[in-house]
Amino acid sequence: MAQLHEREQARHGPVPEEVRVARMIAQSAVEVDSALDAEAWASHLLGTFREQRHGLPFPDAVEVDPALLFGGPLVTRLATFDDPAATVALAAIAELDDGELGALAAEMLAGSTPTAGAPRWIEQIGESEIVGAAVISEAVFDDARTVLLESRHPDGETMAVGILIDRNLGGLAKDVLLAESIEHVAGAMRRYSTGDEAELELEQIEPSIAAGLIRTAIARTDMTWDPPVDDDFWPGRALALLRADQTPGAVEPPEPTGLSGQERDRLRDEFLASPEGREFAPDGDEARVASLAIGFCAGYTDGDPLRWSPVVVELFMTDWIPRKVLATPEMLNRLPAALDAWVRFAARQRGIPDWAANETRGSIGKWAKEMVKAALDPAVGGPSKQFLLAAKAAGVDLEDEQALGTFINGWNARSELDLADLEVPQAIEPEEILQLKITLKGTSKPPVWRRVQVRADTTFAMLHQIIQAAFGWTDTHLHSFEYEGEQIGVPDPEWDNDCADEAKTTLDEVLLGPKDRVRYTYDFGDNWEHDIVLEKVIEPDADDGRPLLLTGKGASPPEDSGGPWGYAELKDAGGFDPASFDLEPAQRRVQAARP
Repeated sequence: MAQLHEREQARHGPVPEEVRVARMIAQSAVEVDSALDAEAWASHLLGTFREQRHGLPFPDAVEVDPALLFGGPLVTRLATFDDPAATVALAAIAELDDGELGALAAEMLAGSTPTAGAPRWIEQIGESEIVGAAVISEAVFDDARTVLLESRHPDGETMAVGILIDRNLGGLAKDVLLAESIEHVAGAMRRYSTGDEAELELEQIEPSIAAGLIRTAIARTDMTWDPPVDDDFWPGRALALLRADQTPGAVEPPEPTGLSGQERDRLRDEFLASPEGREFAPDGDEARVASLAIGFCAGYTDGDPLRWSPVVVELFMTDWIPRKVLATPEMLNRLPAALDAWVRFAARQRGIPDWAANETRGSIGKWAKEMVKAALDPAVGGPSKQFLLAAKAAGVDLEDEQALGTFINGWNARSELDLADLEVPQAIEPEEILQLKITLKGTSKPPVWRRVQVRADTTFAMLHQIIQAAFGWTDTHLHSFEYEGEQIGVPDPEWDNDCADEAKTTLDEVLLGPKDRVRYTYDFGDNWEHDIVLEKVIEPDADDGRPLLLTGKGASPPEDSGGPWGYAELKDAGGFDPASFDLEPAQRRVQAARP
């Protein structure tokens, strides 16, 4: 390969960078000797593309598809190589990437002449059968869980892929584990068993539940800017998603309900009336510490304000308090004792053993000095805390709206801080363009999704028509939208359905910024659920031809095919090509849906 590079450079001049890198990729694929190996190889490559996102300027990094941005030119070059390794690379990328890069690789593969010497097993890529699932957890502290899916390939080889879900970071996926099988993992756990009460436990679960947990955790990581993941996460991410997609009938976990303000106050008051907290005044610093502890767990960990561990204490004291809370030295000095009382209260409420409560309490003193030092450092914290510190130093009453407004104006005149820095959401203008990705849930191999652009003032009734056109549905069944538990649909006095009128509700009233999402359900019998995510907001231009269907992947299931379960049976029966998606007719249907 190096000699070929030198000869070509001598003949034609310097080789373009994408050609050089594409050849390196093809060369690395030469070592791939099985379909399972090809899947792991492609997952590692796609992870490399995703990691490069963080080298981009912030606005670009959240708006682009990193796999397509970095991998698109390379896939196009790979398709020009008359090389079995390049064919393996394209086939693996087409199966492992469920976005536009995978669609591009599949298109390039379909349009190329079959390469002589391509291995027979190339058709087995993505054909694993899911044969088991399990979860590894620690029952007392429950800081993290590892969810495993085991697959068996047509050649008989098995593999277990696990996702470490960090419950202290909002349930995002933090690491990927690969093993020969779940039994292999269980055996390793038995060999290293110590009998400790905090030891990890392995429990068999339904694959459909495991797949839903894996999808949700990875989605949370994808929506986190610069997530704190371990080194193995990005290389294994696509492989874990592939296994989740191969699992029939994946069941997504319910969205956390969260604690209302009244529920938080009720829990704080219960603490203040308890043996652990009754010495504290309701309006004192200790009561505020209890409220902060409740708010931290409700909004930043797994939502359970009573689940405390040494790790939760560390995150609360060394990270969250310094970054988020404007605290006096007096309150910081009182915080350790108040937190100790709260941990004792929470432990009694949960019924955890004394050793666990004592271990958690012992970590409070460990981090106290570091917390005070960081919390009193004006350089620690985000823009909103910087603003509050400056306002307090100036003697501004934060409850006085007029005084606060005057201070904001003066602050903006002296610095680059503006309302966006204070994390005040900016309204989307009606004429702006929203780019939406609409994914049909419960489908896999391939996933079924469409990417559209619509005006921000599009009504949900119009969006319903656009979705019907984009997916080829016939609009012969009922439908509804759901946003944060609220229904948007067609009001019907006879049914007494309490919902917002979709004909009068526009997208810009609900979708306030990128990553906001809405659920659309079509056919309450088959229950086809579509996940609608706002990818980005685009400035309007002279083109008034929206709505537009940009791209998509996967064939829509036939009407009345029985929902996700019936669709899986239909694919298994043959005679239906789940990968067939003709973009141009779908684009014409969407254009015809224009109001």
